[in-house]
Amino acid sequence: MADKAGGMLPMDRFDADFHGAADIAVSPDNYAPLRNLADIERMERVPFEARACPLSSFGLIRRGARLDPTKTALHVLRNGDPAQSIARVSYEDFLGNIICAANLFRSMGVGEDNAVMLMLPNLAETHYALWGAQVAGIGFSVNWMLEASQLNALVTAAKAKVLIALGPADGFGIWDKAQRIADDSDQIEHLIQVSALGQADPDALDFAAALKEQPNTLTFKRAIRPDDTAIYLHTGGTTGAPKIARLKHKGMAYQRWANSSMKGLCRCDVVFGAGPLFHAGGICVDSLPCFANGMTMVIPDPSGFRNKAVIRNYWKLVEHFGITFLNGVPTVQMALMQNPPLGEDISSLRSYGGSGSGALPAELGRTIENVTGTRVLVTYGATEFTCNISMAPRDGDPRYGSSGIRWPYCQIRTVQLGADGNILRDCETDEIGAIVVKGPSIIDGYLSATDTASLFTDDGWLNNGDLGRIDKDGYLWVTGRAKDVIIRGGHNIDPRVIEEALLSHAGVALAAAVGKPDAYAGELPVAYVQLAPGANAGADEIADHVRRVIAERAGNPVEIWFMDALPQTAVGKIYKPALRLDAARRAFEAALAPLATSIDVDVAAHPVHGTLAMVTAPAAERATLERKIDAILGAYAIAHEIEWVG
Repeated sequence: MADKAGGMLPMDRFDADFHGAADIAVSPDNYAPLRNLADIERMERVPFEARACPLSSFGLIRRGARLDPTKTALHVLRNGDPAQSIARVSYEDFLGNIICAANLFRSMGVGEDNAVMLMLPNLAETHYALWGAQVAGIGFSVNWMLEASQLNALVTAAKAKVLIALGPADGFGIWDKAQRIADDSDQIEHLIQVSALGQADPDALDFAAALKEQPNTLTFKRAIRPDDTAIYLHTGGTTGAPKIARLKHKGMAYQRWANSSMKGLCRCDVVFGAGPLFHAGGICVDSLPCFANGMTMVIPDPSGFRNKAVIRNYWKLVEHFGITFLNGVPTVQMALMQNPPLGEDISSLRSYGGSGSGALPAELGRTIENVTGTRVLVTYGATEFTCNISMAPRDGDPRYGSSGIRWPYCQIRTVQLGADGNILRDCETDEIGAIVVKGPSIIDGYLSATDTASLFTDDGWLNNGDLGRIDKDGYLWVTGRAKDVIIRGGHNIDPRVIEEALLSHAGVALAAAVGKPDAYAGELPVAYVQLAPGANAGADEIADHVRRVIAERAGNPVEIWFMDALPQTAVGKIYKPALRLDAARRAFEAALAPLATSIDVDVAAHPVHGTLAMVTAPAAERATLERKIDAILGAYAIAHEIEWVG
């Protein structure tokens, strides 16, 4: 295909052998039922390689944009308020700006092996930069809320040449951090600011102005291969630099196809773009299927669902824009049910919606269905999968509490592993084991070979540490993570069992169970609880409730602690590492309390020990305290150090 300024652009087969609009957009009234594994197997009669579709993110978006260039691709708002519109972008302008961004990055020396690092909230400019970077080289959108030291490590590992960041803006603090990173880095050659929120650094290169200097046809040639890296995404990580996964163009193309097919998406759909664009869900589930299918996205606020005003206005936005797909992680869904629709017309919503990032509590799923008429289809996914590989069937049993059935062309097994991490045998039906997977969108590794070494079994199955079981109908039930298992005197306790019991209490909004270090048993189960608004249940009441649900004494939490808000990641998952550290601190403080002196304890992640307890004690009492502290804390598996002060 010839571009006005760029000549032939052999990106992939994105226009040549596409076999019709049905592959892009399926009418919600005209698709084959998707009820169970038999329907998945029917879809697999056509090999994925035979399904004509673009195998690059740019090819997919370009095809979607050409369906109707005048249609609105993006609405960008503030505070979930249609009156506070930042931008409304047509597909013609959307595609044009992506091409301009690609030209800009290439002019800055970005080649196919170079990364463009983004520190941006959800804005139209974020999409221009993210998708344009994948044409010129590799996109690398990062969690701008990380510490500067972690972001510096990411820059170095990814060898990023260009850093594009939000300019000065109240409530974000990105620009100062970006400037420090650029100053400290030998990698960053260009720093670009996005001034979409109204403030700007007059001495910095402005992204919007730079785009205007570029032609909206490609000025360079690049043959994107399906196995080329499209984006880097970093995992969480609490010690050292987070792991950086390499997501391929073909994996993203599969996610576009699978999300579209499994959800029956069509051009008439209008969806929220509120998931962070440094997360696989925000990129591969919310965004790419939307733009590749010529749908419309509503970004309710640059902070997405983290802005509480968006939750308050959610149902008004559904009515105003005709949102068709209810979507959000379980914590978002919980918040929505605490702010239910009050007379708004939500009839535009499909009869099913989606939820990821952990199994949805069964009672919450039923509540959402009763309130909105929408069944919630829970998924199973991970960055290492390029996002999702299972989901409840849209026309079948949602089976709340599960993560649905496998997607076409994906394989999911539950297995027992040996000490070397390799597979010993498959689990029986409903037997809990390690979840291992294969499929078209599974990554082939991280940037670091050391990180990659432990990701796969010897026979090529990816094991990211999740535990689960598969029932007789093929539904996957994720029961926890291997590192989440609480081991009480050799007795393995699944924290999910405790959490489900806690969540079945009417006064509990959110709950998490973790292991508290114990000198005798190794670990004891404890629970953290966030009460529902207006609830006043105490620890004794909730403990009695849990005991009625969990008959086994060893599985009951020995303590229940309340928090105004449980810590969460940027994508709404309860952040258990912080709770484990807090539980350890509480345990060590209680153990040292009989010493009856001024002793402080801080427990934190440590790059060598994994976890380290730092004890601060008065130097004047060192002669009597040191041996006692060492004797008490030496009984625990967690390392400790003592700092003598005063």
